Amino acid sequence: MSHKIKLVLTLDLGILGERDADFLISYIPATRDVMYLSNGDPGYPGDPAEVEILSAKMGDIDITALLPEDEDLLDRLCVEADEVMREEWQGDEMELLHKAGLNMGQP
Repeated sequence: MSHKIKLVLTLDLGILGERDADFLISYIPATRDVMYLSNGDPGYPGDPAEVEILSAKMGDIDITALLPEDEDLLDRLCVEADEVMREEWQGDEMELLHKAGLNMGQP
């Protein structure tokens, strides 16, 4: 399942220095390897995370077409997207636990 995520990443522009860029990405988290199936059969390898840059802006300037095809940039976006997903999941988990606590002992 693909997630659209907004991120701010600092880019090194050489002699222009470092500047923040706003990214909108499409992100599919990595899946884990499955060593064995429940019936004992061999499992299958997981899939790596996938990221696609939908847009990138510095202020009002669209820099999407100017970005180099850079694995390091894509890796950084994946790391940041993983962190955003983890924070959202933890927030959702805490909200569910809170609701469950409020409803405990209630008919």
